[in-house]
Amino acid sequence: MNKPRQYELIADFVMHNKENFYRLAYSYDLNQEDALDIVQDSIHKAIRSDTLKDETAIKSWFYKIVVHSALDFLRRRKRVAVASDAELEFMDSGRDMNELKRKYASIPIPAELDQVVKSALQRERQSDSGGNSREEAGQASRSRSRIRARRTWASGAAAAVIFVTALNTSPAFARTLSEVPVLGNLVQVLTIREYKDDHGNYEADIKVPAVGDLGDPSLESSLNQKYLDEGKALYDKFMAEMEAQKTVGEDGRFRVDSGVVIKTDTELLLSVGRYVEETAGSSATSIRYDTVDKQNHVLLTLPSLFTDDRYIGIISDNIKAQMKQRMTDDPNNIYWAEPSEDMPDAFTEIAKDQNFYINSSNRLVISFDEYEVAPGYMGIVEFVIPTEVLESVLAGHAYLK
Repeated sequence: MNKPRQYELIADFVMHNKENFYRLAYSYDLNQEDALDIVQDSIHKAIRSDTLKDETAIKSWFYKIVVHSALDFLRRRKRVAVASDAELEFMDSGRDMNELKRKYASIPIPAELDQVVKSALQRERQSDSGGNSREEAGQASRSRSRIRARRTWASGAAAAVIFVTALNTSPAFARTLSEVPVLGNLVQVLTIREYKDDHGNYEADIKVPAVGDLGDPSLESSLNQKYLDEGKALYDKFMAEMEAQKTVGEDGRFRVDSGVVIKTDTELLLSVGRYVEETAGSSATSIRYDTVDKQNHVLLTLPSLFTDDRYIGIISDNIKAQMKQRMTDDPNNIYWAEPSEDMPDAFTEIAKDQNFYINSSNRLVISFDEYEVAPGYMGIVEFVIPTEVLESVLAGHAYLK
């Protein structure tokens, strides 16, 4: 998307939704002046960004920029509160959702919001047209910060804690937050548990995600229990490896990191990946995806997308062709595309339940872990399969187009 088109798209969208952005920023900080700064900063970041590829995704794209700007602001100001047990218990109960909605909707909109937004947009337009530099935009924001009087957080600062703490400690409360206007799409995937250990050369940072707001409590429960089990098993493996090395007197190094990445979040589909990176001398990264039909509340499997097992050969042949083309295009690309005496375990075909996700363009993406079909320096390897290649075996076009 060219810059002039992106500017006009963002400017129009921001002007029509500025009150929602302000309320979102304010709910993090409970401070009018800071919330205005967050809105202003988000506008500058959005217009300078080149990550907006799909105009229809501008809503969730811009809201995420506001969220990240707010969290960055809190980190810079070191204004992160800790919720009390009583606050978290109340949040977890979700008993007063109507009151939360009412309070959110009643956040007062300051008269200067309109001018702050217009000024930010004007500075970016002048910058792109060779006028004022972008440094001036930052200076304006810093000047606002220097001259204003700071408000102290009152004891009722729970609204900021909601986003900084409660989302990561209370799955039930995260689900209730998804009902608040504007916030729904931002709280579908959360970190609800984190295993952290630091024993010198042995370190673990294992984040366990949870999904919510899928419209099917049974599906949510099934996925979240699987993620909890995966996290616990990974932590147990880490502890066992550490104890084993200590028992034999080895002073090695072992580290485990895991987390979540959202590959796709559209009106229809949610694709969530859980990655694991294990380091012991060298490192190896693996990732597992779940793709959910949010409208019909179905966890998709690879076989469910096709009429019969012929998809295995069709996809495998296409991947081999892509491997060979990539190696032709770039000599630094190496894939184990054909079995040989030196590489008897080279790629032959995908598994029936091969790891996959569906991207935001409704294309099938086949994923391989490090060392699975290529040397480790190639990292996680993905292949986008053209839908036209799959036409003869597709079960339908609801997901792949």
